Amino acid sequence: MFFTSFLIDMIDVVSYTSHRLHASESIRKRRKALMSMIHKPKYVATVSLLLVLIFALVSIPGLFAAGSRAEDVVELEFWMPGQEPTIRETMQRIIADYEAANPNVRINYTQTPWGDYFANLGAAIAGNLAPDVAGLGYGQFGMLVQDELFQPIPKDDPRFQLDEVGDFFIQAGSFGGELYALLYPENRPLVWRRDHFREAGLDPDRPPQNWEELREYARRLTVYSGNDIVRAGIEIPFLNFGTQIFKSFYAMNHPDGHFWEEGGEPIIPNAEAIETLEYLVSLFQEDRVVFATDMQDVTGTAFMQGIASMAFPQSQSLPVLVQQNPGNLGFAMPPGEVDNKVLTLGTFFSMFRSSNHPEEALDFLAYLYSPEVMWQMYEGILFIPTRDSLRERFLADQDFNAVLAQAIDNPISYLPNPAFGEANSIVAQEVEEAFFGNKTAEQAVNDMARRLREAIR
Repeated sequence: MFFTSFLIDMIDVVSYTSHRLHASESIRKRRKALMSMIHKPKYVATVSLLLVLIFALVSIPGLFAAGSRAEDVVELEFWMPGQEPTIRETMQRIIADYEAANPNVRINYTQTPWGDYFANLGAAIAGNLAPDVAGLGYGQFGMLVQDELFQPIPKDDPRFQLDEVGDFFIQAGSFGGELYALLYPENRPLVWRRDHFREAGLDPDRPPQNWEELREYARRLTVYSGNDIVRAGIEIPFLNFGTQIFKSFYAMNHPDGHFWEEGGEPIIPNAEAIETLEYLVSLFQEDRVVFATDMQDVTGTAFMQGIASMAFPQSQSLPVLVQQNPGNLGFAMPPGEVDNKVLTLGTFFSMFRSSNHPEEALDFLAYLYSPEVMWQMYEGILFIPTRDSLRERFLADQDFNAVLAQAIDNPISYLPNPAFGEANSIVAQEVEEAFFGNKTAEQAVNDMARRLREAIR
């Protein structure tokens, strides 16, 4: 009876230890059933053998330690904006490589379309649930950095190898003298249809060199049917996102190229801003070489649809354009009046100060900016490499990369503004007011400056 009771007790212990029997009632029922069986000799041998097997399994080192090992794995939340499947595929490959090299870290990846991303991120921040590492647009970074939400990045940390990254890209992610974000850029060169140039009697190898030539080329390239424009000479997408096209041209006409100082205090109104808006409006109202278009039209831009002859498309769209028009596109720097600065935007990567795993998050952030990952980002997402060590490889990869590299050497962007979203909307609204003739360019720029100042008060 002692051995019988011992067997029952041990089975109970093993069952309890294995988390298979939790309720005392269940244990009592099993005990009663076992007692009736174990009184029969043939069951004693069977149960004895079972017990030996259980002891053997329990004695294997680490067999039941999976739970404790899982607790040692650090989980990082990584968020990324964008709806493109190419972004998801690229980031998943990058994450898989990192996890393989760092088995103690698991990256939970969340990708959200731009339209919903900032609202989701804002809700997470408000609920103290911000991700460890996140991708951010210029506007998002510019607003959040002033709230001290990001962990500073040590510029001398050898993992980041920042000595081979240009000053512009360090400054773009900095605020108050500290580096808080790393930029993966894209820019907007001048692109034209070579066949349209030939049709208009223009040299397909010679783009316009200044604004007057740009106007003249656009006039010759525009095709009409009666009073209607069938094909625009140039695409100036001023609907909804007029801020960016205005900024692009303003940067060509102003030695500084900024609408506001760091912190949001307006630099405009000035003569250059008024001249720039007057020029753009005249292309639409007087020369009639421009459609009223939106750069985020779901059907694609006018240039993508083949109904505009010149444009300033995002560099990330160039491979698609080249595929659609093999051997039929020209690329050049924008025709600056004062300077050849090129609007350069992109996606920042930052680490939130609230991370519970700051060392692991910083290491992952450094990995995201490493040379090998930077090249994967270029191949998969078409972010332009900013490292000197990748320059020659980048130039050799695509014909148009020479222009993108030149543009990267002459960048202009936005300075941090605590009211960036509102500021961006203000500029876009005033640009539309001028285009549709509701205000003169001077009135629109003056109202723009007044409203920008009010937005940061």
